[in-house]
Amino acid sequence: MSIPPQKRLELVHELVPDKKSFGLLLNPSNPLASSIETAVRSAAEALGLQLTVLQASTDESIEAAFQTTTSGTIGGIVIGTDPLFTSGSKRSARRLFDSESPQSISTATSWPPAVS
Repeated sequence: MSIPPQKRLELVHELVPDKKSFGLLLNPSNPLASSIETAVRSAAEALGLQLTVLQASTDESIEAAFQTTTSGTIGGIVIGTDPLFTSGSKRSARRLFDSESPQSISTATSWPPAVS
C-alpha cells in the first residue's frame, strides 16, 4: 500500500514537531511531479509549514539536493514517488539514509492511486 505524499509530510512532521520547514524531493521529469507538489504544498499550508521543493533527475542531482538540506533549516524530507529514488544506486540510497533529516520514502511508482 502506498501512503500519499501529503500524508507522508504529516508523518515526518510528527517525528520532528518543533520543525516548521520541510523539503520535498521530486524528479521534474516525472509526469506526476506537479500533482505531487500541489498535494504536498496544500498539506504544508494546512499544517502551517514551509515547503522547499528540491529537484533531482540524476544521482548527482540527488546529492546536490541533499547538500542544500545540511544547513539545518529543513526539519525533514518527503521523497517523491519516483523509481529514481526507490531503485537508485547504492550511493543515492546511502545518502538518503545518512542524512540528518528524517525522511519519508514511498516505494510506489505512481500517485495518486488508481480509483476503481
